[in-house]
Amino acid sequence: MRQLVLAAVWVVLPAAVALADSTVVLKDGRRVTGQVMESGESVGVVTDEGLQMFPRSEVASIELDAFGKASPEERAAFRRAEKEALQSSRPAEAVAVWEKYLKELGPQAALRQEAETQLASWHAAAREGKVVWAGKVVTLAERELSKARAGELLSQSVELYGRGEDKKAADALREALSHWPDHPGALFYTALIYQKRQNPSAAAARYYAVLAALPDHVPTLNNLAALECTRRQYRQGVPLIVRAAELAPDAVVVNDNAYRAHLLVEGACDCNYTDEAMKGRLRLMATQAESAMRGQGMARWGTSWVTAETHAQYAAKNQAIEDQLLAMADTVKQLDDEMTVLKARRDELERLRRTAPTAHDLAYDGDGDGFPDRVYPPNVLTRDKVDLMLADCEAMLAVKQRNRTDQIRAAERLRSSRMVPPRDLTFVLVEHPGEELLDGWSADDPETPLLPSLAGPTTAAELIMAIRSGRAVVLADDGTFLGRISSEATDPLGILNAQGPFGGDASGTSLMNGRSPYADAAGDMSVNNVAASRPPRLVYEGRTLAFVTVNPQVRPRVSLADVLAVLRGR
Repeated sequence: MRQLVLAAVWVVLPAAVALADSTVVLKDGRRVTGQVMESGESVGVVTDEGLQMFPRSEVASIELDAFGKASPEERAAFRRAEKEALQSSRPAEAVAVWEKYLKELGPQAALRQEAETQLASWHAAAREGKVVWAGKVVTLAERELSKARAGELLSQSVELYGRGEDKKAADALREALSHWPDHPGALFYTALIYQKRQNPSAAAARYYAVLAALPDHVPTLNNLAALECTRRQYRQGVPLIVRAAELAPDAVVVNDNAYRAHLLVEGACDCNYTDEAMKGRLRLMATQAESAMRGQGMARWGTSWVTAETHAQYAAKNQAIEDQLLAMADTVKQLDDEMTVLKARRDELERLRRTAPTAHDLAYDGDGDGFPDRVYPPNVLTRDKVDLMLADCEAMLAVKQRNRTDQIRAAERLRSSRMVPPRDLTFVLVEHPGEELLDGWSADDPETPLLPSLAGPTTAAELIMAIRSGRAVVLADDGTFLGRISSEATDPLGILNAQGPFGGDASGTSLMNGRSPYADAAGDMSVNNVAASRPPRLVYEGRTLAFVTVNPQVRPRVSLADVLAVLRGR
């Protein structure tokens, strides 16, 4: 899966409200039609040439077209009818689609006139035995040729985009869309190119067009969420990334973006995001992702994943540093206490020095009687002695101050050596939308996954390979061997051997025995208990790939029924 880092360098339109195509009428008489976005004192219009901004004081009015007046639900219903008609193999089928749509539409519906125009176009085409395609009346053969040409151009554009030739890719995409309007794959890549050109509004318009046809397309949800969050439109972006992560719980890129959104709305940005329900869902996703990755021996380290062993090493190193820092802090505290005592001693000595006699004072005989004029105690501190004591005190203070400074500098060096978890809030785009989207509308009917019950992070491909290798085994939580996952019905250790200890319907170690502790509906170690907290594990080459369970709270998980379906080739 190709990915593209999305840098936060776009102009921000705070709290912008996006409308359908409308016309901005300026006071100087100019009219600009496109997707209108209103934000505070500005009005923006997204056209094929990019985003044009106008001060609201220059705008006379905004004229909504029929789609601008319609509700999102009405627009979606119209697009569904339009799509069904365009896919029709016979003109009469398309006419029937629009007649049915109009019959269900109210007389005052905003899109009624648009639907009547569509019906009239199809009636005209039907009279000639033709169909409507790309705004023209063409034969079925011409439509198929046009679609084929669009597919060729899209393939060329994808190749050009992969080589970094964005301008040529954009030209090919523009021509592809002229042959097949609203082709979701062409719109997706057009949006990617607009993002690289730092035109988020034009990119968003294309992504929203893809979602209008395919509301659950995860790469589009991911990229649009990244786009909206990057331009600080969190009220639009957060629900999109939540939806994407719920649809693709195994997609690491999507879940990592959800975690970035979680960090942003929890305080990493000054966004004042107040939807507590969405915040809660983001927190739950972060917890579930960490739990799932722990099952794979991985742990979250900031905004990245490392092995559990590496995480433990980082944590141990940081703990050792913290212990040293605490010891240094104790040393500094002790030095501070000792310096406080020395400073008090210095102050006392300075006070004594002011009144201490000198050697001259001790011997001064002013009256000439042969005795000093003043009698001092025999142990009196002279000024000379006090000066010596002061010098000694200052020296000890200086030593302790140097020691304190050395400790602080060493602590700073030690603190800078801590393992700091990365905090990369740059969103990552998915650059390939999937082969189904490149085929156009066939993406509406994706194939049923081989492992519908699988919840990762183990991928379906990895698990299928293990199941079909003949080397994967099932182990109970208490360590009991529950059989080898082998397609051979005669394998003595196989779970499909009805005569063996692991496939028989009477064996206590068989997953096929509904009365065994590992298969009954109530056992805490059972594959069939929706509340089992200790289900068996599917182990391949010493590594747990998934828990074999129907408990929706356990990850990674896969049901026994899906394991057997893959094993039997279904």
